[in-house]
Amino acid sequence: MRRDVEAADRKIVYAGDWVKAAGAPVLDFSSLMEGASTESPPPADLKGRDIVSFIFTSGTTGLPKAAMLPHAYYIHHAEKWATTMQTSREDRFFCPLPLYHVVRVTGFLAALASEASFVLGRRFSARGFWDQARRTGFNVFAGHFAIYDMLLSLPEKPDDGENPVEKVNGILPRCVDRIRERFKIDKCYNTFGMTEVGFPCVQMFEKGVTEDICGAPGDDFRVKVFDDDDEELPEGEVGEIVVRPERPNIIFKGYYKQEEKTIEAFDNLWFHTGDFGYKKQGNLVFTERRSESIRRKGEFVPIVHTEEVLRSHPKVQEAAICGVPSEMDEEVKASIVLKEGEQLTPQEMLAYCDEHLPGFAVPRFIEFLDELPRTPGTEKLQRYKLRERGIEEAWDSERR
Repeated sequence: MRRDVEAADRKIVYAGDWVKAAGAPVLDFSSLMEGASTESPPPADLKGRDIVSFIFTSGTTGLPKAAMLPHAYYIHHAEKWATTMQTSREDRFFCPLPLYHVVRVTGFLAALASEASFVLGRRFSARGFWDQARRTGFNVFAGHFAIYDMLLSLPEKPDDGENPVEKVNGILPRCVDRIRERFKIDKCYNTFGMTEVGFPCVQMFEKGVTEDICGAPGDDFRVKVFDDDDEELPEGEVGEIVVRPERPNIIFKGYYKQEEKTIEAFDNLWFHTGDFGYKKQGNLVFTERRSESIRRKGEFVPIVHTEEVLRSHPKVQEAAICGVPSEMDEEVKASIVLKEGEQLTPQEMLAYCDEHLPGFAVPRFIEFLDELPRTPGTEKLQRYKLRERGIEEAWDSERR
């Protein structure tokens, strides 16, 4: 790097102790601030409806689509998170996810809305997470549900609870009580959200919660649960979650150059999320992605519960299930990642499932992988890739 600096025609600005050792071509950032203007920059002629970014959907169920997001979308949802979490300039946020991901609303932009400071991480490291928290002092963590599984999978340490983190978001109910108990974090927030519509529902988890309760919509959104004919379902019945904004410009403006996909998503003037859920005492409860649901022997397989059972095996690090075609409807395939140094046979895994799962949810096919396919940066499970792998390399319990 020194050779590059010395050969550069222009100066390089750097902040840190390395500046003093670098020589003349490097300028200390603080020196540029001397004599800087104190006048406010001119106002930007930007309206709430103006599109300011394209954010690609995560691609967990297929090819990503470019969602066109307006200016008001970012302002509204950032302020919503700041208000819900009651954050202020006394707080310090951290988000290790890329700034091209919509989670930047819950992290970076929520920090701006709170007038708080922000720690920008290069990439997420489960092993280095808590040391980074202690070193930088962030007390608000804007995360993603996959991250909490990684943190909980680490070996326990005596100082796990000695950290500055007070608030976390993007966490699933199965992790809440363990995160609170092990890491002494009291305020855990869940949401129903996605790139296209932001965060219609946000709620702090109560202790002992088991369902994926996302909270009730505020006055900014209407949220309903529809059947296949777009008729609203009563409380307690599972259907597709649909959303309609009550304020202008707080959801996306459509998919870039994919007009047919946009029209399809807004069937009957409601945005169809592709997620299953139900209402409970006014709160929205998420169950699963519609495109990822598995129907076997006339029953819908509970994906979240089944995967929790698989992960509860003492030798299993990660696990996921998917549906694969069969003569009647679908069969369940389990993809297992073992903990380092562990060994497990398909027969042993099947016996464990027989003991802890209803018969229709017990996987017929079992495969062992080195890792599960995930999206870059956000670490979301790409279940469709497990489906695309097929069953050629999987063990078949009906042909043992």
